[in-house]
Amino acid sequence: MDRFASLIACVLVCFGVLPASAQRAFMPEPVEPYVLGSVMEPVELRYDGWFFTTVGSRSARGRAVDEALAQRIHRDRPDEALELLWEGPGSGLILEGPPGYRAWTLRTEPTQAWRESQWFVHGGRARIDRTWWSYYAPADELAQRGVVVLLPGMLGTPEPPIEMLIIGLRGRGWGVMRMLAHPSGYTEDYLVRTVGRQPAAIADEFALHVQCRMITVVRSVRDALGAVADKPGPRVLLAMSGGTLPSPAVLAEIKTLDGKPVFDAAVLIGAGADVLTMSQTSAYASFLGGLQLDWLGGQIDAGKLAETVLAYREIDTLEPYHAAPRVEGVKLLMVQGSKDRAVPARLGRILWQRLGEPEQWTASVGHELLFLGYLPVRAGDVVDWIDAAADRAKRLEGAP
Repeated sequence: MDRFASLIACVLVCFGVLPASAQRAFMPEPVEPYVLGSVMEPVELRYDGWFFTTVGSRSARGRAVDEALAQRIHRDRPDEALELLWEGPGSGLILEGPPGYRAWTLRTEPTQAWRESQWFVHGGRARIDRTWWSYYAPADELAQRGVVVLLPGMLGTPEPPIEMLIIGLRGRGWGVMRMLAHPSGYTEDYLVRTVGRQPAAIADEFALHVQCRMITVVRSVRDALGAVADKPGPRVLLAMSGGTLPSPAVLAEIKTLDGKPVFDAAVLIGAGADVLTMSQTSAYASFLGGLQLDWLGGQIDAGKLAETVLAYREIDTLEPYHAAPRVEGVKLLMVQGSKDRAVPARLGRILWQRLGEPEQWTASVGHELLFLGYLPVRAGDVVDWIDAAADRAKRLEGAP
């Protein structure tokens, strides 16, 4: 498949202009992300002055447009009269509050912070996605062990265990590069129509939207790694809940110049495979929104869904079901809840199998207690595991 054709297909789907009948022929291959532009801008991020919201909410009204970013994109493409497509309903944004505003009650101020912006351009229009990152230096920077890249759950949650892990990791000599929120379009609301369509066509459209969302996360992580390239030591990925979905793609696609994986180890907490099935069976689906199937009267057609899932799993994308078998040379740990209904436990077992059955810790809890009960108790053990994985990576590389 020609990479340019794959790029155009992904962009057309992101813009919503590629007809369903044409999509299978233009299915993107799972290669490096097709992003036409991105920039990592340092920002002053204070937790007593910023807040997270979603497009369409009252707090975000009229605040999604960024004139400075608009001018930059226009300067990069001076010969085009571009229409800028800012994030749609459901997209996550971090905005600055009025003086004295306090929304986040987090305990750790970042050492540095950035806003990463990406844009796809096609047919006179530029679609924009934005992400926010913060870096927390280790307590003793002279004895830095490495960098942990932390991908949160949906909408930047769960903050308490994230903070706990950051504090523990910093105390052990780790710098933490934290994605504060996923690329804004990652949670954008979009309905794939099912009425009057064949399962293959539904699967094609859903898969292409998944591909676009995974691409933005992979590129964002790549840019974030570049921002901390001067920091010594191994790189470890720590992902939670919704942040685990693009993690196999991140691990498989981001490599060094000699083709080796950038990440030496990864911890996936509350993870699963098959985004389509998850969107229809997750206990969180009804209120999180995002990418969904639009059923007549809201009633799922079980037979049609089963056929659509089969067709979806045949389409090779960056979705975790397909990206997982391509993860090689990375030490892995999965931490799962056997009663999880948000990221259904059976989809976690599928991911575990697709990853080659790595080390796994399992608790007899659901999604909420996995993060708010089990993880706080085992946070020190998770940091111990990361330390041991880093020591193993150094031994393999022959480092002192």
